[in-house]
Amino acid sequence: MRKDVETLEQRLVVRIGRMMTLGVGLIVALLTVFQFVLN
Repeated sequence: MRKDVETLEQRLVVRIGRMMTLGVGLIVALLTVFQFVLN
């Protein structure tokens, strides 16, 4: 039972990490696009 919970937590952490990296990438892309448009 304990192992199942740990694997679920690891999956959750990995999923959150991927979402955060994707969000950061999107923000950086938007910032570069805004700079391109403003300049």
